[in-house]
Amino acid sequence: MTEEELTASKKRLLRIAMDCDDTAEGRFDRGSEIYQEFALGTEQGKEVCAAFADEELLDFLKRLSTKLGHSPAQKEVFWPLHEYIKRRFGKWPYALKAAGLSRSAGAGGADAAVRLKGAKGNDN
Repeated sequence: MTEEELTASKKRLLRIAMDCDDTAEGRFDRGSEIYQEFALGTEQGKEVCAAFADEELLDFLKRLSTKLGHSPAQKEVFWPLHEYIKRRFGKWPYALKAAGLSRSAGAGGADAAVRLKGAKGNDN
């Protein structure tokens, strides 16, 4: 893939991940466009994964945490990004910690968004 194609795929994946309601969409359909473009079982998916910098993945977790109001649980993350994050950081709590989020994912990590706002200097 060219650099432009990789950038476009990354943006598309991030957009889908922030807007999706079904975090498993396309995961088990090897013929689906989503699987072909993003699954680690495909060459294209491996390229897209490798193109993400650690900071981009962590930034995604922070943005999703703000949207959810808590640290995201694994099941709340669109599956390709979940796979990429786990591959990069190992265990899920390690990724949450690296992102500065509560390692108590799900509703138990509800204070994550509040801490994120405070870290940015916002009191709103």
